[in-house]
Amino acid sequence: YVVVKGVLTSDEVAAANAAVDSRIAHFKERHGALRNSEDGTPLAGDGTTPRLDMGGILEWKDAPFRDVLTHPKLIPYFRELLGDGYRLDHMPLLIAQNKARALPCISGKMWNTMLAVSVQLTSSGPGDGGFCILKGSHKGNYALPHEIKVGTAHLEHLYQPCTEAGDVVLFSEATYH
Repeated sequence: YVVVKGVLTSDEVAAANAAVDSRIAHFKERHGALRNSEDGTPLAGDGTTPRLDMGGILEWKDAPFRDVLTHPKLIPYFRELLGDGYRLDHMPLLIAQNKARALPCISGKMWNTMLAVSVQLTSSGPGDGGFCILKGSHKGNYALPHEIKVGTAHLEHLYQPCTEAGDVVLFSEATYH
């Protein structure tokens, strides 16, 4: 993963947050297993607050989400990691609160066919929660041990980068996050 600092301006972050706030009633509540956590484990939070998500953010005219696809600060990363002619594979999902592993190295150049982009709309310090990643898991050829998945063991391998509103985290979609 890499954290690209200061991609969105404070005005863009404010516009994005206002757009989210104006649509909060339309978010889908995800309970139980759809929260992506197991009740009673360290990663479950209070165990009752649902995960909220909603699609369609590229259609919002009052937010900069569509601009992320061609943002001048991100294009060099997209080209280096995906090559020229990269494309959007599936519609993004806004989440308020394991796929194929495709990372070949060809002639000394790493290629990533499944790059994920996480735009940070709020700042996140140590222990605040938010985006979390299991370093190196994109190369895993074995099922992730249950204890790591739910956060009851080996927490030293889970990493939450400290980010500021407007930062963007780029990571392989094949990475446990």
